[in-house]
Amino acid sequence: MTYPIPASPLSPQDPADTRPQPARTFRHARYVSRSGKSGSRTETGRLIIVSNRIAHPGDVHCGRLATILRGVLRAHGGLWFGWSGTVGSASRLVASHDRRDGFDMAAMDLDATDHDTFCNGFSARVLHPLLHNRLHDMEFSRDDMAAWFHLNARFAEHLKKQLRSNDRIWINDLHMLPMVGKLRELGVDNRIGLFLHEALPACNVLASLPCHDEVLKSLSECDLLGVQTPRDVHALREYLTRFHGAVGGRGDRLRVGGRRLRLAAFPVGIDVERMADLARRAEARVLFRRFRVKLGSHKLLLGIDRPDHSKGLCQRLHAVDHLLRQSPQLAGTFTMLQISPSVRYDMPHCRDLDREICRHISDINGRHAGPDWAPVRYVKKDFRQQVLAGYLRAADVGLMTPLRDGMTLVAKEYVACQNPSDPGVLVLSRFSGAACELTDALQVNPMDIGDMAAGMRTAMRMSLHERRARWESLMDVLHRQDLRRWGSDFLDALSRPPAVKRQSATASSMRMV
Repeated sequence: MTYPIPASPLSPQDPADTRPQPARTFRHARYVSRSGKSGSRTETGRLIIVSNRIAHPGDVHCGRLATILRGVLRAHGGLWFGWSGTVGSASRLVASHDRRDGFDMAAMDLDATDHDTFCNGFSARVLHPLLHNRLHDMEFSRDDMAAWFHLNARFAEHLKKQLRSNDRIWINDLHMLPMVGKLRELGVDNRIGLFLHEALPACNVLASLPCHDEVLKSLSECDLLGVQTPRDVHALREYLTRFHGAVGGRGDRLRVGGRRLRLAAFPVGIDVERMADLARRAEARVLFRRFRVKLGSHKLLLGIDRPDHSKGLCQRLHAVDHLLRQSPQLAGTFTMLQISPSVRYDMPHCRDLDREICRHISDINGRHAGPDWAPVRYVKKDFRQQVLAGYLRAADVGLMTPLRDGMTLVAKEYVACQNPSDPGVLVLSRFSGAACELTDALQVNPMDIGDMAAGMRTAMRMSLHERRARWESLMDVLHRQDLRRWGSDFLDALSRPPAVKRQSATASSMRMV
């Protein structure tokens, strides 16, 4: 089965994306772990990545998670399993091979009922609000929960048919959590790692989920649990200890029931060089040269976020309004461009949020605009990554200010896309996962409108010397923990059983002495 690459009216298919790729064989390939030890993929089997969405080449509707997982498979090979993104007349499994990047795919097409369960059911109505501390938005239903478990069981049954005895299974996010328990029920004893991309709330918030012990039981059946930050490690460790009887071992080891598992932070990185290259090539295109000319001397403030309450879009707009009220002399000196992909506009709360955003923008532009200038532009459109890289490159200020987020990868992409001789300034929410690493960004509290406005003002007035110094420091962080390092660290941890038994034996012998 082949998947067509949709053409973009703003960005024609880049020849570099379609050039013939050299044939690659992963059977005897080697990889280097964080510890510096090399290993053969024949020793540990294939990598099986499971995610709620598979990204086909050129798919502009997939999110950043699918994009980074494609990058991991590009580096390590293996099989990608998940939803194909297609809604058909019947749910079915479709196998294919990615000729460009050299890995296999086993994708599930979903019928309309399964698609509604998968995208608009328990995950969207319960888990998403829970993880973002919006308990008042949860719409718990036992029927939704049962449908979620049932669909994940079907995914697990299809995946089991694809498995070999020494494959490593890497499941991404809570959408697919019940698959772990079902795979164990089906007799799968392969090593399973689960990575949680969203930020985790405090232990008591997790426990406020109805039937939380049943919903989150599969956490204890993994061999490896990966999260974004140390604070996420703390939250999950406390939850497993209090509600699932976990006993802490040394370092990142835990024992839950009869299973030994590891719990550790693996901050997600990006393909730094690829993003920088996309930005350089985009900058040379006529489209972006014209865009920059139209901006003239205006500073460009850029936000790129899906329509979600957790992204803090309304708070960001209030901060722009506050900035212009407090500093009216800034009128006509900058333009804020907010790009919101349309991936979630099929959900009611996204439509409501979109209407709220449009009202705010109308009020702000009506209050502060002139005949030849408006402070805010709002674009609801899906762009290819090459095009987004061009906008990131052009932006003088990156506004990445979610109320709560697992990592905020777009913040890292913004840094990677900057021109080294004249870099822009990253204004970053201190409640994003990236804030733990990108300490030289201008960090703000997105709930404090005045603090955000002050951050915007400081960013627009920052000297070239300080901008360069901050950017160089941020780039050092990106290079140290890039996409390849993230994938290798997680797979290295997944491939090595935790040494709990040996340590326990040593401890026992010491007690006997």
